[in-house]
Amino acid sequence: MSEPTTHQQTRWTQAIDRALENMTDVEASVQFHIRRAAIRRRRHELGILRPTSEEPAWTAKHESLLGTMPDREIAAQTGIKSYWVRKRRIDLQIPPYQVPEAIDATQQHRPPHRWTASEEALLGTEPDTVIAHQLDLTPSIVTNHRNALEIEPYRRGGEVEWTPGMLRMLGDVPDGTLAREYGVAHSAVKLRRIEEGIPPFGRATMDPDPELPLDVIELVGKETDQRLSKTYGVARYKIRIYRALHGIDQAPPMDRFAHHWTEQDDQLLGTASDRRVAAKIGVRPQQVMYRRVQLGIPSPGKKSSLRWTKKRIDQLGRDPDHVLGKQWNVSPSVVRKKREELEIEPCKRRSQELSVEARELLGTVPDNVLAKQFGFSPTFIRNARNDAGIAPCRSTAPFIWKKKNLKRLGRVHDDVLAQELSLSPEFIAQKRRALGIAAFRRVNKVDWNDPKIRKQLGVISDAELARKLGVTSGAILSKRKALGIPAWKPPKK
Repeated sequence: MSEPTTHQQTRWTQAIDRALENMTDVEASVQFHIRRAAIRRRRHELGILRPTSEEPAWTAKHESLLGTMPDREIAAQTGIKSYWVRKRRIDLQIPPYQVPEAIDATQQHRPPHRWTASEEALLGTEPDTVIAHQLDLTPSIVTNHRNALEIEPYRRGGEVEWTPGMLRMLGDVPDGTLAREYGVAHSAVKLRRIEEGIPPFGRATMDPDPELPLDVIELVGKETDQRLSKTYGVARYKIRIYRALHGIDQAPPMDRFAHHWTEQDDQLLGTASDRRVAAKIGVRPQQVMYRRVQLGIPSPGKKSSLRWTKKRIDQLGRDPDHVLGKQWNVSPSVVRKKREELEIEPCKRRSQELSVEARELLGTVPDNVLAKQFGFSPTFIRNARNDAGIAPCRSTAPFIWKKKNLKRLGRVHDDVLAQELSLSPEFIAQKRRALGIAAFRRVNKVDWNDPKIRKQLGVISDAELARKLGVTSGAILSKRKALGIPAWKPPKK
């Protein structure tokens, strides 16, 4: 494909000049295959301002909010960008909002707030500070109660409305460029691109997996992102990226009141499947599994799967529990439980580090085989090999493509097929491009104009409807919020 034309190379027509009045620089650059610098120069010549550079019209109601709360919260309420809010406040010589001083600890504490159903319905619909002001509470009380109910925080600016033009640009321009052009978060652009199965700009392969502990990976999609983040101290954004890369739906929120585990309940764990134990106790299978993993109890059929040899015992404490667990194909909790029984201190090294034995094998076997053998991610092995200047393992025999594997090209992610066939994603992508097959992209097959489908929103849980329609829970959540339909709530027992 040829490079975009410069200002001098471009034949400026009336159609292009008219389009500049309504299109952003990025849209015009992609539409007419012209460099953005040339677009900006042409705007300057014609005296056309960019659509995003126009100052909004201020009303008396909007101006009365200036200085009464942080600029970002005013921007979220009014739909005006934070830059213009701050500029207007400075122009009117209004001082910025000051956070009230904390109440003296010696003062008498207020009684615990009794939350009503209508007050809880407000959580997550606006910033915690705004709700706290409405209910005459401190923001920390609102935040703590929202977290206890596992309600996602309010996203400033609301859900992103993805237009067909924005979706077409995913992967064709850098995520940051698209985010800045449309005034949305960089993370929102990256997540949507991954959900659509589109590699990043300038690359033929999908994003690498974020580094997560194995304990977290085992529970992704089974426990809520918020609970995993809080329990294991992992950024929630990394968990969302991992779910998007692997097509894992978000786990439904836990019940409002956590189950009180008794000694009799704990004795049932591991004696039967999590589903059967859950039915006996009266909780969800995810709660049983989470409790079992916390206590280090293996699932049925895996109790005697690991034989504790002297060599394995000697490795305890020398490497992190999750690394040893992946090497031995057991849960890290099994390793941790054995180490604590022998009163062995945990490995202080948190970052992954290749052993001498593993380094000697770099480039002699495929990266994914070495990763599985020593408990690392293929990305980590590939980076270590590249840092050492070692070429990847190449088989002397040519790879023979079978018809069933050729049929899967473009129907699944290149990374997924590469891992199954013990090949590099670049090799898969090269074969796919040679056959003229486009990269895998998740296609939304749901017709939201169908009244029968729209009637199901809010009638059942988002996760259940997502499985029924073959889409992600995030797609259901986004559409339901766009239509102003409240979430489904299970009937009270």
